[in-house]
Amino acid sequence: MKYRCKICGFVYDDAKEKVPFEKLPDDWVCPVCKAPKSMFEPVEEANVNPKNVREVKVQKATSKAKKLETSDDDLHKLSISEFSALCSNLARGCEKQYKFEEMELFNTLAKYFDQISPAEESASVKDLSKLIDNDINVGFKDIDKKAQAAGDRGALRVKTWSEKVTNMLASLLSQYETMGEKMFDGVDVWVCSICGFVYIGEKPPEICPVCKVPSWKFEKIEGRA
Repeated sequence: MKYRCKICGFVYDDAKEKVPFEKLPDDWVCPVCKAPKSMFEPVEEANVNPKNVREVKVQKATSKAKKLETSDDDLHKLSISEFSALCSNLARGCEKQYKFEEMELFNTLAKYFDQISPAEESASVKDLSKLIDNDINVGFKDIDKKAQAAGDRGALRVKTWSEKVTNMLASLLSQYETMGEKMFDGVDVWVCSICGFVYIGEKPPEICPVCKVPSWKFEKIEGRA
């Protein structure tokens, strides 16, 4: 059997490893991104039928031909904090396209909205876990459905990156609920400035497990006093 990490795509092959995946200890983690064992899924190796391939291509072509329909129910009023995050993400996008003037403008807006954002009344680990679980079980499925219908490959790529990062956050929160602050003893917290992947270790990974950028794209997050 083969098992694939949902975060970075690393494949654990029972035939090549000394210990079968099922017999690995519960605290075993992915050697690439440190995702827990629970983040691995079996790899299904199905025979490829040329007829099925053609049908899939026809389905994709049909999906691309469809226009994405929106209604008032699809609209969502953003909070001030969400505006800040949106502008920050747009700044990242501009940076990747070498539009530095636009990047600075979005960064200025992100900073402004961040400064005027009211403090969260409830910001416990459990509250954050509920929000993340909702993203995983509801939000990403909705995005995938609409992006597929619109044939929007860019949106699907962003959704894939974001879903991997969010799954890792869910795993880290689960570990934090068990270990508390001991989780950070002797290690640092690193965040990929491109996709937001969070890595805990003495130094960042050589390559981001999610978006594949080099280690210098990671930023070290300083702890609060």
